[in-house]
Amino acid sequence: MQENFLGVSQFSHLITTNPVLSKFEFGSGYMDMVRILENGQTGGYLKALQAVPFSPNPETLYIQISFSVEEINETWANAVFFYSGENFNPDNNQITPNNLLFSRFTLNFLSSGFQVHDVEMGKNSSILPLKTLVTITWVLNNSVDGQIYRKPESAQPEYKVMPGRYDLWVNDELIADDAKAYPGSLVYSITKLSNFEIRFWRGAGRVRFTNLRIRDITNILLLHNND
Repeated sequence: MQENFLGVSQFSHLITTNPVLSKFEFGSGYMDMVRILENGQTGGYLKALQAVPFSPNPETLYIQISFSVEEINETWANAVFFYSGENFNPDNNQITPNNLLFSRFTLNFLSSGFQVHDVEMGKNSSILPLKTLVTITWVLNNSVDGQIYRKPESAQPEYKVMPGRYDLWVNDELIADDAKAYPGSLVYSITKLSNFEIRFWRGAGRVRFTNLRIRDITNILLLHNND
């Protein structure tokens, strides 16, 4: 899945529960997720969702997300969620339950900038300034073997992520190293990497996405919507 926001969206669903106060705005080469009012009930929320399972079904994912936080009008911990998992429901208006997840991380909105927060490890990135492009590299392994990868792909050294684990990079900062996946259940599922979601849940501000690339770790599988 490659999304550069230059044409038709590759997401299966773009959902807002209040189109006035929580909305998507598109420009040349970007998608903004905007939340104007913090109040969780009145302000609503919005999510970009790949609820249609990836095809072919991936055992690993190498996800790269380039974005900037353009403005923060209300600070909040865990303002924006990023999910990888299965059986995501576009009609679900609550936080995605842990038993559907392989992994997740969030953005913390601060008065001085923002942080990337790894929920499983409880670790935060360094504070990042507004209006600065950030690239997340999220390497997820649901296979039975350890997986070798490079970050970036052409560089040395090589890194390894073990089965049922993931790595999370913020630019060149590794904030989750071989972290445990399956936060809600230890029961293995072959389709645990079939869905993806970005949800702007709390706080208020503007997040601008300029590129999203989802593939398997070895770059053999070209993932696309199975519809």
